[in-house]
Amino acid sequence: MLARAESTDPTLSNLTLVLASLVVLAIISFFGFLIIRSARLRRPAQLEVFVAFTILWIALASGSAIYDIITQMKWSQESTSRLQTGYYTPTEVAADAPAHPWPLYSAIAIAYLILLPIASRPIHYPPPPP
Repeated sequence: MLARAESTDPTLSNLTLVLASLVVLAIISFFGFLIIRSARLRRPAQLEVFVAFTILWIALASGSAIYDIITQMKWSQESTSRLQTGYYTPTEVAADAPAHPWPLYSAIAIAYLILLPIASRPIHYPPPPP
């Protein structure tokens, strides 16, 4: 690979990364808040369990989304520099693009779709003995 000097402003890309990460974290935290709120209203006895699973879910979801954002931003800069050198065609550059982690996103979505209905379902206590 040829030596090259970065001509882009790193502060702008860092600011974009920070803002995108904050937006992702805010959206995912809101979805996590919905699980905790449902558990608090419907299942107060198991609230701690739901909080623990929700924190784990938020960490996995936001971590994987932010990692994907970082990967795509780095690839965007790399693909632009490859195209500007003139040694690569757009099809060659597109072939090397990193893939999104769709199986991981599917697992995270399924976990959410399992947690939210369970947290929303009220507990039915058995009737007291006569």
